[in-house]
Amino acid sequence: MLCSNLFEAGNYTDALKCCRTMLETLVKLKFFYKESTSLSPYLKTDKNISGKFIKIRKFFENSAPNVYEKNYDFLCRFVHKGFATCLPSLVSRLKSKSNGFEKQSSFLPVPSFSQLLAEVVLKHLLFIILGYLNAAPFFLSREILLNEEVKIKYEKLKAFLENVIKENKLNFPNSAEWCQLMEELISEPVVLMAH
Repeated sequence: MLCSNLFEAGNYTDALKCCRTMLETLVKLKFFYKESTSLSPYLKTDKNISGKFIKIRKFFENSAPNVYEKNYDFLCRFVHKGFATCLPSLVSRLKSKSNGFEKQSSFLPVPSFSQLLAEVVLKHLLFIILGYLNAAPFFLSREILLNEEVKIKYEKLKAFLENVIKENKLNFPNSAEWCQLMEELISEPVVLMAH
């Protein structure tokens, strides 16, 4: 809800901070699905069963190795100090890579409407939500999906998000590589170890 409120108010950088947090949680969910024996020690100490601290990079390496450097690092820039001074540069870079922007328009200070930053937030949200939907049956009681009404709504929402992402890849070929990268992350969890 917070991310939605920030987005609607035009606070795109703060909304991207929320996207980063949601992405971290999704990656951790997928990690612990694969390595369930590390969950209890981690919740108590931030360490795995061997007593080693689990760094966020390890979570990504386990679920979607390329996402850490190519996307998570980008989102981190919105969290760490000093990034706000780089926003005009970011908007300029985003505009120069977008179709139809032959000359860059002037930077609008946040929280003013910025189509490009709004698109970045929306694309992240679409993928992250789909990632959670793909993970839900593995982490929530499967009985939830036995309720026919819930199952229908769940399937419709998944199909809608998958269609939006598919159309985005077709209509904006420049984002196809990023979409493919994120698809690795949002896929259903895969078991590596026996539970």
